[in-house]
Amino acid sequence: MVGKTVNWTRVALLTLFETLDYFIQRNGNDRYSKKLYAEIAKNETRLINNPFLGIEVEETNYRKLIFDDYSLYYKIIKSKITIVLFWDNRRDSKLLESELLKIK
Repeated sequence: MVGKTVNWTRVALLTLFETLDYFIQRNGNDRYSKKLYAEIAKNETRLINNPFLGIEVEETNYRKLIFDDYSLYYKIIKSKITIVLFWDNRRDSKLLESELLKIK
């Protein structure tokens, strides 16, 4: 799968940064957020190497890669992997549905 690229939508970046900021505020330091960001980078590489790694999300054109307490929702179009949403799986699933509906 050489040549695949990973891009993030504005919504995905916003949900990622909100999560990272939450843990910085809660913990009083950025150690956990840095660790989480490193895990996300590893998972981006995993997607580049195997774009179909994530499971299909019913009734959508998205796939979901789950790691730890988080999910990356993404779509594949030709050589481009677009992460449409970063999600903390401990959050209310009804909020997830509304976030996914917002994405075009």
